[in-house]
Amino acid sequence: MLVMAAQNLMSLGRGDSTAGENGLGLSVDQARSELLRIKGVFPVLAETTELLVEWEELVLRHSVKGRNAFDARIVASMNVHEVGSIVTFNVPDFTRYARITVLDLGSS
Repeated sequence: MLVMAAQNLMSLGRGDSTAGENGLGLSVDQARSELLRIKGVFPVLAETTELLVEWEELVLRHSVKGRNAFDARIVASMNVHEVGSIVTFNVPDFTRYARITVLDLGSS
């Protein structure tokens, strides 16, 4: 089953849709439409108190800094909800986390 971490939706909704590094080049209206479509297709993992505790442990254990803290939040959500695999274009940012399997969306 495919699911979404809330962090993914927040990133899209806060403007990470601009063109450039990891951007999709979407307008605000396009991003809003995409958010609604995604939420209608994929279950969104619940935000829990345990997520913050897990995120703090990951950040400290792996010396996470900067924008990688957002990726750590996705992994924390995965760990709390026992999701074992992630599909991403961003493989290097997730390989430090031994508990998850990273699948490269960019490979064919």
